[in-house]
Amino acid sequence: TKLEVLDAYDNSFDGPLPEEIVRLEQLKFLCLAGNYFSGTIPESYSEFQRLEVLALNANSLSGKIPKSLSKLKTLKELRLGYTNAYEGGVPPEFG
Repeated sequence: TKLEVLDAYDNSFDGPLPEEIVRLEQLKFLCLAGNYFSGTIPESYSEFQRLEVLALNANSLSGKIPKSLSKLKTLKELRLGYTNAYEGGVPPEFG
């Protein structure tokens, strides 16, 4: 639970994005890019308390980008593009 950086770039992981990762309360940097994750971005990803970088680019994600991600107060960088296929564009809540 004390982990601050999790960089799992380009590891051929697949399936849905792991929701258990939100339990890492000190996490500041999460990179799950360059894998084969599919499905949607879980709403629970808006519960990170200290996250500064969220990189989910270069996967096979789809659906809508959760507007609740705009509530991540400490977020400085959000990487969502490249090979993902979201619906509806960036939510207006992101400003």
